[in-house]
Amino acid sequence: MSERDLLLSVRRIVCLGDSITHEGDAPGGYVTLLREALNAKYPQNGIEVIGAGIGGHRSSDMRLRFSRDVLAHRPDIVTISCGINDVWHGFDAFHPDGDGPKRVPLPEFRKNVQAMVEAAQAERVQPIVLSTTVIEEDANSKGNVLLRDYNAVLEHVARFCGCRFVDLVHPFLDEIARHRLETGQRDLWLTRDGVHLTPRGNALFADVLLVGITN
Repeated sequence: MSERDLLLSVRRIVCLGDSITHEGDAPGGYVTLLREALNAKYPQNGIEVIGAGIGGHRSSDMRLRFSRDVLAHRPDIVTISCGINDVWHGFDAFHPDGDGPKRVPLPEFRKNVQAMVEAAQAERVQPIVLSTTVIEEDANSKGNVLLRDYNAVLEHVARFCGCRFVDLVHPFLDEIARHRLETGQRDLWLTRDGVHLTPRGNALFADVLLVGITN
């Protein structure tokens, strides 16, 4: 579907997610930047972008509130951003390898994501599945290694269900690598704590998502 065809009928978008999305609805956050960019580019549409992020939520939590926080708004599009907490919450003092009880197992994660996608499609809402961003700014961190399988599931579900998939993790890792190569520094660049986004991280998220929605 072309950009013109997609945007002609879009009036409302819901961004579902965790704390990254919750913070993204503040000034300078990715939800706010997406809202501003869409309404600057398509002022005639009056596109409403609703942030539906709750800190700490995993795919299981989002699935439980999908009807209330997404479908009740009757959006044209929902972006589904989950996976970070499904993995990150598995790390604690007693589980340094990320296999703690709060980690959502991969089969359950798949079921949660597919259930949300199919629920959206049943209501004629177009789902756009997003990959995760990063856990620590190191491609080979334990968190990012674990995320590889979760991101593969996200992409597979999108393809299986015939909806769009937006890859965020590779643009994030590429930007981190570029920054380190150019500056020689290994300071945090896209996140302030390894997960939650800096202004630069939010800007990159919004830029990649905008392309994913409009192309």
